[in-house]
Amino acid sequence: MTLKEILARLLSLPTQSVPFTGEALAGLGKNSSYDAAADDKLGVEVLEVGGLKRCTSISILRKLGYDNELIALLIKHGVIEQEAGKFSAKSAGRVRADD
Repeated sequence: MTLKEILARLLSLPTQSVPFTGEALAGLGKNSSYDAAADDKLGVEVLEVGGLKRCTSISILRKLGYDNELIALLIKHGVIEQEAGKFSAKSAGRVRADD
């Protein structure tokens, strides 16, 4: 999964699965992600919602070093598109010096 795809997914949903979180933060597989979550070593808080274990997208973004200003900059430069409240990665976006 590319960084653009990770960012687009994080910006499109308020919570993420434990396996996605483990992959995004440390390249972990499904079982390793759940093991890390059980041992409180995933790096972000794990919530239990209706029997499902989820992590907030904002906590994952912050753990990756992103904040609201950087996210806005990625949108401005076309790295991430925002459409009707949803975000997606652009297939071929470059930051131009004149923007």
